[in-house]
Amino acid sequence: MKGEHPICLDDWLLVAEVAARASLVQAAAALGISHATAFRRLGALERALGVRLFERRAGRYRPSAAGEALAEAGRAMRAQADATLLRVQGQDQRPRGLVRLASTEGVIGGLLLPLLPALRQALPEIQLQAAARNDFHNLSQREADLALRPAPQPPPHLIGQRIGALRHAIYVQRTQARRFQRAPLAEQPWLSLDDSAAGSKALQWLAQQLPLEQVALRFSGLLMVRAACLQGLGLAVLPCFLGDAEPGLLRLGEPLADCDSELWLLSHPELRETARVKAVRAHLLQALAAQQALLAGERPQD
Repeated sequence: MKGEHPICLDDWLLVAEVAARASLVQAAAALGISHATAFRRLGALERALGVRLFERRAGRYRPSAAGEALAEAGRAMRAQADATLLRVQGQDQRPRGLVRLASTEGVIGGLLLPLLPALRQALPEIQLQAAARNDFHNLSQREADLALRPAPQPPPHLIGQRIGALRHAIYVQRTQARRFQRAPLAEQPWLSLDDSAAGSKALQWLAQQLPLEQVALRFSGLLMVRAACLQGLGLAVLPCFLGDAEPGLLRLGEPLADCDSELWLLSHPELRETARVKAVRAHLLQALAAQQALLAGERPQD
């Protein structure tokens, strides 16, 4: 190296631009620098290398053999830099990060979990955190990004998208169905949620059939109610997506009209357009749409 000028990437790009445009003025404009700066840098580079990079003829810059070699290298560097930038930007635009979803224990365990393998495959850089709660508090207080809730109508301050009808029916352990069908409903051993689910339409329906003090076993979650029913411990009113999906249970009659509700996917207005939340919401909406028959009790049991 004959001069003191340290050669940097900008020098290679300057040579490439001058060679491409045959004009120092246009090259300077393309690089966002002044003509004086471009002239000074090109001169310093030629002195540092000890070779002439361009022939100046009639105001036009024609690259010498050395200039063309540097210009070719500069073009290759710029192409590689552009490709790398596009790749990095594409990665940044892929949904990634933590998405917190709130729902009930029954919806998470019985409806959401079977959908997670496809979600993980479609959104591998999303970390999903699911929490079981029976109210809207965590979404309103921004303790969650999305909520999957049974409700006749969501709160007005939340953005809701209706998944479909959510219906309930009476279920019994399949091998004991005849034994349980011999007595009136009020005389049967019943299984239900406890008072933490006081807003449950299924619990309200059951309270109209018999005093809740007579319910044999009560639990804080529907998966536990279903498990007890599967053990033959009594009758249970379950969402059809939980009861119909369990081969060991038998539905007694049609869904209960008094227990009808709807399933909603909810988000906070300030978070709904966040890339990661938007991606998970879109995936769940599509996946849950395929479960509408099961939710509505329209998928026949085997």
